[in-house]
Amino acid sequence: MRPSIRRSPAPALRFAGVLCALACMVSPAHALWSASILRNGDAEADAPSATGHEIVPGITGWVRSGNATVVSWNETSGFPVLADPGPGERGASFFSGGPSNARSELHQSLDLAHVAFMLESGTCGFRLAAYLGGFEGQGDNAQLRVIFRDAGGAALDSATLGPVTTAERGSVTGMLRREHVGVVPPATRRADLRLLCLRVNGTYDDGYADSITFALDVPTLDASATPRGPGLALAPVAPDPVRGAARFSFTLPEAAEVEMDVLDVQGRPVAELHRGPRGAGEHAIAWPRDAATPPGVYFARLRAAGASVVRRFVVID
Repeated sequence: MRPSIRRSPAPALRFAGVLCALACMVSPAHALWSASILRNGDAEADAPSATGHEIVPGITGWVRSGNATVVSWNETSGFPVLADPGPGERGASFFSGGPSNARSELHQSLDLAHVAFMLESGTCGFRLAAYLGGFEGQGDNAQLRVIFRDAGGAALDSATLGPVTTAERGSVTGMLRREHVGVVPPATRRADLRLLCLRVNGTYDDGYADSITFALDVPTLDASATPRGPGLALAPVAPDPVRGAARFSFTLPEAAEVEMDVLDVQGRPVAELHRGPRGAGEHAIAWPRDAATPPGVYFARLRAAGASVVRRFVVID
């Protein structure tokens, strides 16, 4: 049974827990991270259960198995509270394994087919991160896993965070940050995220999680580098960063039908710049950036003669 009145963790243990954060991190020097593409990774999309012992009707963005629920950080009857180790900016709620539950799982599938142009080079990285933890000296825990799958659904690779053990928490209620940085397999077209909460002691599944993120990096290029397809060459965007208009210069080895687009970091079209024939040689296309285009990372994509090349650039105010 979980006690109804919690112990106050020692301050030293709180700080020790915060410092014991990065479990597996090899950050590519070229990474420029986009925002998390996971939906409702912070458990803030739904109202929390009244006492932590109710199963909320649904958890936005996630498919649930078992009794996983959402608990308020202000619930003081034995759950983690704002003074415990956890995210610095933790919002109002977190995920919990739930009542009368040996194990529960939250699943979310991310379609990455629309960013295949970023993945196929084999240089697109990912960052998986979360705060994971449990209750006092009990062994209940949570772990997060991402599985990369190809267009047919076959698993290509995976990465796992946690679980955070009782010893790592110092038998203190709360959560510690775990993070993994790696490279997305080039053939990936889908990423499956699974949060698994396991009960070891008592009747309540005290596997906890919050601030779950999954982000892709944007591969950058040396300023002098020119991405090339078979006979194609796309020069650096000028200027970069872009404040007003931008200029895209490219070279064709022979006459071809040309498509030039601007895409955002999720691979969505922002502007269609050209559709039609161009002769062999050097060309330039201007993009009069619309004032409604927000600052951020974008791609210029050139397609011609069955090949495609991409150039990253940044838009600022």
